[in-house]
Amino acid sequence: MSIVAGLFAVLVGGAWVVGLGDPDGEAAAEMESLRSAPACDSQPTEPAGCIWEGEFEFVGSEYHRGFRGHNWYSIDLRDTRLDADGSPGFVNAVEEFDHEDIEGLTYGAPVTATLWRGRIIEVRIDGRDLRTTDYPVEVPERMTTAQLRAVGIFGGAVVIVGGLLPYRRYRRAQAAAQNGVAGD
Repeated sequence: MSIVAGLFAVLVGGAWVVGLGDPDGEAAAEMESLRSAPACDSQPTEPAGCIWEGEFEFVGSEYHRGFRGHNWYSIDLRDTRLDADGSPGFVNAVEEFDHEDIEGLTYGAPVTATLWRGRIIEVRIDGRDLRTTDYPVEVPERMTTAQLRAVGIFGGAVVIVGGLLPYRRYRRAQAAAQNGVAGD
C-alpha cells in the first residue's frame, strides 16, 4: 500500500508542478500589463505604465558571488540626458548577467534599454535582448480541460498499475510457497 501512496504523492506533486493549481494572480496581471502596455511618446520622468526604449551609457559593472555557485554581474547604466541642474542623469544598477553578456562593454558605451514602470526590464547589448531581474515573471498558463483529463487518466493508471504489481507478486510468491510445501 505504501507504493500506491508514494505514486499518488508523485502524481499530485507532478500535477502541481505542471500547473493544475491556480497561477499567481499578481504575477499574471503584471505580465498582462506589460504585454498590453503602449509605447511612451517620450521618456517618462516618473514610473509609468508605458514602455520606453532609449539610449543609456555603460558606466561600470560589478561581480557578485551568490549561493551555491550562482555568480552574476550587475551593470550600471546612466541616463544620457542631463538633469535640470546640468548634472549627469541618474544611474541604474541592472542585475543578473553572465560575463559573456557584458564582455566588451567599455565605459561610456551606448546601451539600448527598455524602461517600464520606472524599471529597466531589458537591455540590448551587441544585438541581443537580455532580460533583467526586473522583467515580470512568466506565469504558466492553466491546463485545458482535455489536458487535465489526460493527466488524471494517466495518473490513475499509474496508481492502479503501481498498486496491482506488488499485489500480483505477493500472490505469486504465496502460490509458489504453497506449491513448494505441497510437493514435499
